[in-house]
Formats: sequence, C-alpha cells, structure tokens
Amino acid sequence: MIIGKRRRRPKQKKVENENESKSSLRKKKVVTNCEHVDREYYARGMCKNCYHKKGRTKPAVCCPEKAMYSKNLCQNCYMKHYGKEKRKETKIAKIAAKASNHDKSLDKSHEKSYGKSSDKATKKSNLHDMSYGKSSDKATKK
Repeated sequence: MIIGKRRRRPKQKKVENENESKSSLRKKKVVTNCEHVDREYYARGMCKNCYHKKGRTKPAVCCPEKAMYSKNLCQNCYMKHYGKEKRKETKIAKIAAKASNHDKSLDKSHEKSYGKSSDKATKKSNLHDMSYGKSSDKATKK
C-alpha cells in the first residue's frame, strides 16, 4: 500500500564509452589464498571453509590455545553459551504461552458457568431475591 506521492526513479546517465561503464562496476573479489578458486570469496582471499579453518588467528579469551569464534569465545564455549540462552528463552516463552492459555480457559469457563450476564443484571436479580425475602429465608433456616 502506497501512502502519499510515489517517488520517481533517478534518471541514469547515458555513458558513451563502454570502458567508463565497466570501471564504475564494483570489482569482484577473487579467492587467492586457498586452493578452492572455483568457490565464492568469503574473507582474506579464502573461501568460507578455509577461512574458518585457517584464516582466523586471534586467540579466544576462554581457551587461549583455540581460535576465537565469536564474542571472544572459542567455538565449543560459544555453542554451550548459545544453547543455554536459547533453552532459557524457550522455557520463558512456553511458560508465558501456558499462562495466557490458562487465563483464556478460565475466562471461557467463567462465561459458561455464569452466562454472559453483566453486573447490572446480577444486581437486579439479587435485589429481586431480597424483595421477596428469599435471602432472609435462607438465613432463618440455618
């Protein structure tokens, strides 16, 4: 859905020489530091797999003998930490979902047992019972 005026596309300048148009294109980076020349470039002149095995040199804070994976942790410690966080998040989400479902079921059972009467209608029926002495009869019988 478009709100307001539509913006015009900017006009592209016509280039007379083909050499100028080629120079304006972004150069693709080429894999040069690993033997997988046919694969897509990832970082530091390597493909994705080689970079993750050989390209990372910074040591992890948790295990200095291992390479840093993410958040200053090695891959093993990061996965442990990530798993704990995910389990905690899903546990909290399940508890919240259960609570909301429980509240909904209570509302439905309340409507079934009392009907969909408003407070005014119940007050009128209570006044009606009192005017005929039903409430006082119950008190005297006990």
